Amino acid sequence: MTNGPLQLPGPPSATWRTDLEPDALPPTPELTGGQRRVLAAAMGLFATKGFVASTTRDIAAELGMQAPSLYNHFASKDAILERLVLFGWAHAHSELLSALVHAGSSPTAQLEALVRTHVLMSCEFPRLTLVIGTETAHLAPEPLAIVRNHRQATRDLLAQVLRRGHDEGSFHIAHLRTTMWTLAAMGQSAAVQYPYQPEIHAAEFAEEFVALALRVAGVAATLSSSAGSDAAVDAQAG
Repeated sequence: MTNGPLQLPGPPSATWRTDLEPDALPPTPELTGGQRRVLAAAMGLFATKGFVASTTRDIAAELGMQAPSLYNHFASKDAILERLVLFGWAHAHSELLSALVHAGSSPTAQLEALVRTHVLMSCEFPRLTLVIGTETAHLAPEPLAIVRNHRQATRDLLAQVLRRGHDEGSFHIAHLRTTMWTLAAMGQSAAVQYPYQPEIHAAEFAEEFVALALRVAGVAATLSSSAGSDAAVDAQAG
C-alpha cells in the first residue's frame, strides 16, 4: 500500500495572524501593569531586532514615553532581558513538568505530552519563545547561571523520558543527543512558523509535531532494530 501524494503547504502569510496577540505574555501577577507593558514592548523588539540592536529609546518609543521613564520600572535594558528570560524559562519548565505529571506512566504518552505542551506554548507565546531561545547569551553571569539550570532541568525531563522509553523498548533511539536536540528545536520552529500560518489551528499544528516526534524517537521501530543502539544511548546521555 502506497501513501497518497503529499500536499505542500501554501506560502506563509506576510502578516501576523489576526487571532494571535504579538506581544502576549503568560500571567505575571508579581509584575505591575507598567512593568508588564515594558516587558511586552521589549520582547517584541528583542524578538524581531535582537537584544543588541534594540535600545531603551526604542522600547520607550514603542510605549509612547521618554527613555528615562523606563527606569521607573526597570533599572536597565539588561534588567528587562533578565526578567523576560528568567520568567520565560521558569514558566516553560513549570508547564512541561505539569504536563509530564499528568501524562501517566507510558513513555510514549509522556513524550507526546511534552512535545504537545512545548509547541502549544510556542504558538501562544511565540516571541517569548524566540527571546528565551536566542537572546540568553546576553545575560550577565549570575542570571545566565540560573537560566542554564532551568534549561538543563527542562532538558532532563525530556532525556529521562527518552531513556526510559528506549530501555523499555518503546523507542528506538540510536543517538540520544541529536534526538534531544531535534525535539527541543520544535518549539523554536513552531514559534517562527505558526504566526504566519493562518490556515492551521494551534492544536492541529501541535499534533503534527507530536507525530513527527514519535517518528524521531523511533516509536514504530522493532525491538530487534533497537538492540544495537543501547550502548550508543548510554554513552550519549549527558
